[in-house]
Amino acid sequence: VYHAGASLLAGKPFQMIERELQEALTHSEGATVAEVHVLQGLIAAFRGDARASETLSQVALDLLPENDRFLRSLVVQNMALIQMVEGDVNQAMPSLLAAAEVSASAGNVMSQVICLAHAGEVAIAAGQLVAAQAYYQEAMALAVDRQQRPLPIMGIAKMGLGEVYREWNRLQKAAALSEEGLALIQRWGQVGQMDGYIWSAQIKQAQRDEAGAVEAMRKAAELAARFDASQIDDYMVGMYRARLDIQQGRMEMARQWLAETGVADAALPETPYHMWELGRLTLIYLAIARKDWLTTSALIAELFPFAQNNGRKGFVIDLFALQAAA
Repeated sequence: VYHAGASLLAGKPFQMIERELQEALTHSEGATVAEVHVLQGLIAAFRGDARASETLSQVALDLLPENDRFLRSLVVQNMALIQMVEGDVNQAMPSLLAAAEVSASAGNVMSQVICLAHAGEVAIAAGQLVAAQAYYQEAMALAVDRQQRPLPIMGIAKMGLGEVYREWNRLQKAAALSEEGLALIQRWGQVGQMDGYIWSAQIKQAQRDEAGAVEAMRKAAELAARFDASQIDDYMVGMYRARLDIQQGRMEMARQWLAETGVADAALPETPYHMWELGRLTLIYLAIARKDWLTTSALIAELFPFAQNNGRKGFVIDLFALQAAA
């Protein structure tokens, strides 16, 4: 079971991991069932299947003993992340902070740092950049060993803090944090690196380093192709690559990315909200570049209600800015 967990973090194929979990069940006398459900819930989350992940995680919680605080902290973390990808800031933030407390009580520093880093991400979506900065800094303070040396997991908090500084247009600071974060997370494994390269591409584009931005996205695409996470990773990279192509004036290439990912057809089946939102936002950028104001207005109107009702004020600000541009 624990080898399967390590393989999951290392980005090994899901088929191999699931085969190992089934083997564990055949040799189990019952106690292993809960542990297997923990990992199956995580695999479903990586695949973008929020419903299956939530069901498996709830079964795991019901089966795990109260005193198994480490595994319970992993499950609670996963359930909070599911709420985050479903887009409801009002629900996700308290769940992430509660999961961080459970992880702290279990001595699970990795999960605690992940929960706080994602709280920073949710705060950005809520338009609360000062709060996001505080969550990332708290996560960084925790992610050290006994000699106060940075642990690899600090990388996700550093990269996230870089995104806050990008929003503040402090691009040199953003770039430094992004590079430091990527160097750290590369010691941890593939998980987390892809987001880092996407954020790095956005910073480089803001610095007018177009070649550097394209290279960062190439590395993100390479990781997405290697990581066995259904279509979700490929979809996300495709959307950000299409947006970069639009910014750099390669309209035909952008349309090709959009066609390959199927975003114009409402994207993937059972798409998590944050992926659906990303796809619609990319279509807005394309419509503005093509001076298609009717499509722009229709897409913006489609996104406003959910964003306003679910605390996504940072995204609402983006939509108003795009509406003003149109």
